[in-house]
Amino acid sequence: MAVPGALRASIPSGDMDQWTPPDPTAAPGAAGPASDSEAAAPGAAGPASDGGAEPAADQELLADVEHLQVIAADLADVEVALDRLADGSYGTCEACGQTIDDADLARRPTARRCPDHLPLATT
Repeated sequence: MAVPGALRASIPSGDMDQWTPPDPTAAPGAAGPASDSEAAAPGAAGPASDGGAEPAADQELLADVEHLQVIAADLADVEVALDRLADGSYGTCEACGQTIDDADLARRPTARRCPDHLPLATT
């Protein structure tokens, strides 16, 4: 996965190829899957269960991670728009090649398709 430009500065240069967005379902402070030596001992206490409700801090963390994922996706769209601007294809529909109206680009500057070729919204 490509690293959004704004996040590149926060990632050590040797780790660029291994970057993945954070997992919103991961436990707070989790660094990834545990190795065999880090696996919990039998009988070790796991997360407390309170009938399925997560503590408020966990819910806030999940909301923050989801927000960061939206921002990362937006940044990726901006990078694509900048690339299209550089190669001269900005403002043209990727599906049919027709010019995207200025009003549509004003509403959504990262538009890559004309209104006729937008994905259908699901309900």
